Amino acid sequence: MKTAQDFLVDFTHKVGLPKGGTIVLRECEPGNSNDPNWVVAAGEVSDHEHAKAVADMRKQHPKIDWSGVEEREGQWRLIRSTKTV
Repeated sequence: MKTAQDFLVDFTHKVGLPKGGTIVLRECEPGNSNDPNWVVAAGEVSDHEHAKAVADMRKQHPKIDWSGVEEREGQWRLIRSTKTV
């Protein structure tokens, strides 16, 4: 199982985040056992590229390991990345 940190790095590369763009990956409760345990938002990325990257990552990594992630939004852990280069 991929860690949240590693997942975020892979997603950032897959989606083609522009310089200055930010991605937020947040833990969520799956609706059923097949649903992912994460949601992701990426500003300044085309809807098509975002949707394709999310679909690909859901197939490859429906569940990710949130251990080691300290930041929280309410009860859910989250991690952010801003592309600087």
